[in-house]
Amino acid sequence: MPPFLSVLVLTYNSAWDKTRQTLYSVLIQKNIEFDLIVADDGSKENNFDKIKEYIESFGFTKYSLVENKQNKGTVKNILSGLAFCHGEYIKPISPGDFLYDENILQKTQECIINRNAAVFFERACYYSIKDDSPFVFLDKANPHDVRPYLMDDYTKIKRNYLAYSDLILGASVIYKTSVFRDYLSKVSDYIKYAEDNTIIYMLAHGERVEFLSEIQYGVWYEYMSGISMGNDSVWLGRVANDRKNVISLLYQEHAIPYWQYKLNVTPNWFLRQFIKLIHAPGSFVWRCSKIKGYDKCLPDKDWMRKFLSV
Repeated sequence: MPPFLSVLVLTYNSAWDKTRQTLYSVLIQKNIEFDLIVADDGSKENNFDKIKEYIESFGFTKYSLVENKQNKGTVKNILSGLAFCHGEYIKPISPGDFLYDENILQKTQECIINRNAAVFFERACYYSIKDDSPFVFLDKANPHDVRPYLMDDYTKIKRNYLAYSDLILGASVIYKTSVFRDYLSKVSDYIKYAEDNTIIYMLAHGERVEFLSEIQYGVWYEYMSGISMGNDSVWLGRVANDRKNVISLLYQEHAIPYWQYKLNVTPNWFLRQFIKLIHAPGSFVWRCSKIKGYDKCLPDKDWMRKFLSV
């Protein structure tokens, strides 16, 4: 019988310490059947010997190591890993990010087993290492405003995504495997690095996206280190180009109106502000506001410290 969930760890020139810590957060999961896939995107050193030894030290056997000889980008790396995922749902994660605690996959399964959506997401706890000590950001969340998801208001969800750029954090997402594979394949010639741009495409085509509000936190997210959160201008340009390509594809398919297309692809900052003023004036207020719709709860930092000490 196939497992309910697959965990897909995506590596590319990843430090062994971070890879080991992330794997540990996966391998200690309790009361759930899952398979584990590690897909590497053409690293100079993929550490597969170490990864194999570490996984097997837990007595875990349902795993696959997928080696890509050449670097082809995150999207193609995910597709290579998806070929080995047997779970009905898939949880992608990258080194440096951790599953929240030892029971989070079980809780996730309990929440989504009788629900029908292509994409689920949980709140992430943002952390960073400052002066060799972990620091937690309690005022960070993506999406910034989760209320439309709580109200099941798809008009506002699409508006927030396409007009406000209020995006779901990729590290917090669980996908329906078959649906994700289909959509990712469709956009794989248009996006290379930021696979979570697939959610824009899925939303525009009517797929359901749900927030798992019952779960306090689902993942520890290493803030200001990923390709979309760092300060590398080259990477940021590539991520922005991925988004423009998806938006252009949606417009070609008549899935979004012209103003949303222009808002997302025009390089002229003043023109973008004018389009917002006419079609999405609320975006100016939204940018100045605090995160909205989330329960006020403190994360258990002991779990983060435990993962970082492995």
